[in-house]
Amino acid sequence: MRASIFVVRGGMFGWDGLATSPGMDILAGALAKEPNTTVSTWNWSSEPALTRAINVVPPLNKVILIGYSGGGWKAGVAALKARNGVHLLIGMDPSPYWDVNPLWFPSSVSKVICYWNGSPNFGSLGGGVYHGEHVSLRRIDMHHMRVQFNIALRAHVVQDVRLSLM
Repeated sequence: MRASIFVVRGGMFGWDGLATSPGMDILAGALAKEPNTTVSTWNWSSEPALTRAINVVPPLNKVILIGYSGGGWKAGVAALKARNGVHLLIGMDPSPYWDVNPLWFPSSVSKVICYWNGSPNFGSLGGGVYHGEHVSLRRIDMHHMRVQFNIALRAHVVQDVRLSLM
């Protein structure tokens, strides 16, 4: 079985994801080494195009979404619009919390992991929490901008993806 992995960057304005979320490109590079996968990176502001890309993935392929900050918010929005469901959604300190917290994921999103930041220390950004039937909350405590660069967290995310590919 093949998997399509969509990595969604954060950013303040959308177009700045490449500059503000380079840690997500490092994560995408690590995931690209996994067999039978296709990995693509997106800015959070590209959610309509992201949703279209998800909806053309063949139904037998697994869809995996990983988003950081605003990318965690928009990855969640795209997951809710996925016609054939989502196998795994991972949010890495999804933000802003006022847009993330109302999201509720039904069973069409098979597994949801939210790395919830209890201490984002970045004004009102960070600290969003996913809700739903299959949500696993994993608390992290670090500055919001460091989340994407944390080597241990990146290793956990790669392991989460590997387990979902089995």
